[in-house]
Amino acid sequence: MMNLLVVVFIGILNKQLTICKVDSHGDVISGQGGCYNLIPVFDWVRRSIVSIFLVFMVAFLPLFLQGRLPFSVDLASALIPPSTELVERGTGMALIRLAKHFLSLSPIFEVFSTQIYSQSILSNLTFGGARYIATGRGFATTRISFTILYSRFAGPSIYMGMRNLLFLLYASLSIWIPHLIYFWFSVLSLCVAPFVFNPHQFSFTDFIIDYREFLRWMSRGNSRTKASSWYGYCRLSRTMITGYKKKKLGHPSEKLSGDVPRATWRTVVFSEIIWPICLAIMFTVAYMFVKSFPDRNGDQPPSPLIRIAFVAVGPIVWNATVLLVFFVISLFLGPIMSSWAKFGSVIAAIAHFLALVGIIVFFELFVCALPLHII
Repeated sequence: MMNLLVVVFIGILNKQLTICKVDSHGDVISGQGGCYNLIPVFDWVRRSIVSIFLVFMVAFLPLFLQGRLPFSVDLASALIPPSTELVERGTGMALIRLAKHFLSLSPIFEVFSTQIYSQSILSNLTFGGARYIATGRGFATTRISFTILYSRFAGPSIYMGMRNLLFLLYASLSIWIPHLIYFWFSVLSLCVAPFVFNPHQFSFTDFIIDYREFLRWMSRGNSRTKASSWYGYCRLSRTMITGYKKKKLGHPSEKLSGDVPRATWRTVVFSEIIWPICLAIMFTVAYMFVKSFPDRNGDQPPSPLIRIAFVAVGPIVWNATVLLVFFVISLFLGPIMSSWAKFGSVIAAIAHFLALVGIIVFFELFVCALPLHII
């Protein structure tokens, strides 16, 4: 992520500033006034990406040089040394085995699994609650529905992948170099790996079932609490901060886990307050720098802080207004419509739908209002 942040800021400079032209030897051509020599910075970005790619490829050398350990774990087989793929089976078989790993998209899964490991370690160091789950060698691979995969991997992988994808998109449009293709594979793997490696994911029948269940999952929880819903997912994702009382929610207590206490404010002040504020300040400064330049017609664009405040506060004000209006409607029509059992569910569903429409409209207004030359 830090590499992407650096590339984004370099792309902003490349898009807004005048870059000095150089000759075939890499020297700046004289007579260029008011230009900035960012060529060494671009070369540094290329070398950094190449070094990351080389470290990534070195990790696959054991697959090329050495074979697998035997599956059995008895004493006799453990004493047998692992077979050397390159020496004993030849260069051709070693290359074929390495090609199979790449064709099976093993690098994509490796990036995804590494992110899950790192996110679990950071979460456990911050909030605690680590537990050992004994899977054993008989752990079976089964198909899981789309909603369960989304709720499990949205926080640690999918959301982060989508944020990095937006950073990478802007960087690719502002400072395109072929080396960024490596980042595209890495970032996309965080978004699609949970679903690509799900068994029978490309079965049309299972896809239709998952799609229907996902629509139900998004619309549940408006009138009453339901664990398998978007409402339940948002509520459960906040339990690391707010705590989780199973008896109050009517869930049976487990002897191994018990109720999860609420984290102290000292624990979450950096990860949930300071770090998001730092990111917001960095990107606000970058956006203000972009909007500080006049457009193609020579006109100065409006204040970027006003636009950011409009997009950030606008959906909140819209939701508050919708909820206030429906509160008044429910207050006066509730007793009259008491014979209709689904009155509360309908009002909650309409409020949910209007909140979704408000977020989309504010986002589209923000994107459509951006001048094309910034992109």
